Amino acid sequence: MYHGRFTGTHYDVGYKWGRLLLKSGKKLDYCPTFALTEGKYSFARECAKEYQRHFPEVLEEIRGIADGNEVPVETL
Repeated sequence: MYHGRFTGTHYDVGYKWGRLLLKSGKKLDYCPTFALTEGKYSFARECAKEYQRHFPEVLEEIRGIADGNEVPVETL
């Protein structure tokens, strides 16, 4: 198992991890275990409000993962 060591901002760490996944052929633009329905996107938007309130750094990391993996942040 590969254990990455990352430094930098939350965004930087997410970006580096997303980019590593992309380079190894792993694209995060779909979910193999369940359909990404409007209901799930709606739930995620509600969760994002709580993340913003309690742990906004995780949203920066998620955006970095999305940018590094070249997928829409809404998918994550």
